[in-house]
Amino acid sequence: MEYFKHRALLIIPIGLLLASLIYLGYLVTDNKVNYDIDLKGGLQIVISLDQMPNVAKIEELLKPYNPTVRLSQDISGYSLIIQADEHTNYEEILSTLREHGYNFSNWSVQTLSASLGTSFLHQAQWVLVFAFLAMGITVYYLFRVPMPSFYVILCGVADIIEAFVFSQIFGVPLSLATFVGLLLLIGYSVDTDILLTTKVLKDKSGSKSERIFRAMKTGLTMSMTSLCAVVALFFLSASPTIMHLTLILMIGLICDMLNTWITNVILIHWYTEKKGLV
Repeated sequence: MEYFKHRALLIIPIGLLLASLIYLGYLVTDNKVNYDIDLKGGLQIVISLDQMPNVAKIEELLKPYNPTVRLSQDISGYSLIIQADEHTNYEEILSTLREHGYNFSNWSVQTLSASLGTSFLHQAQWVLVFAFLAMGITVYYLFRVPMPSFYVILCGVADIIEAFVFSQIFGVPLSLATFVGLLLLIGYSVDTDILLTTKVLKDKSGSKSERIFRAMKTGLTMSMTSLCAVVALFFLSASPTIMHLTLILMIGLICDMLNTWITNVILIHWYTEKKGLV
């Protein structure tokens, strides 16, 4: 079935992108973006526990310090992660927990100034912008055709926006690690789009439909093998940082399959039809 001839299918990825842009606008304008400590600054205490604690109870207990409390689980037990203002006395928090029956011996403290966190955030944003510019220049250099190059870049931008928005919905804080995940997604997104565009525009063996399906077979195999590896790492990892990174990649790879094999396929088929290419 040559599904790419049905332009109505574009409603799905375009609707997802528009919804993501609306939610992104809400996050930015209302200052609702969930930043990790390395981008906003502050105090972070990580406490290793053998038994699962009551997070709501701990938040109520530490209410005077206005903390953010979350729980992470791995094969060795539980990690209680407490974040508060950089000027908070961490010893008071630890003492409060011990006074209320929480026994622990393994804990760590990280403090980062708000100004340094903001500096890291600005640098990470510029890195992402330059990565997109470099990707766009490279794609245009490869094809020398404006519209197909634009389709590749559009799908890459959509992957990044959707991965970020869904990660915020799932409670993944934006950190340097998740920025790394977004940078990796640029590479993951354009490889399948470049594969598709090369097959359609430069490979003359077989019909256009055959070339599209050959590209799809190869591209989906690449994406699924990457997705399986990332899923395995997510479930086997003992590090919250790696879990956040792999979750970003999982979301991005799924969005990339949608954007490449619906959006880009339909657009490039439409383009070649208008240009009379076979």
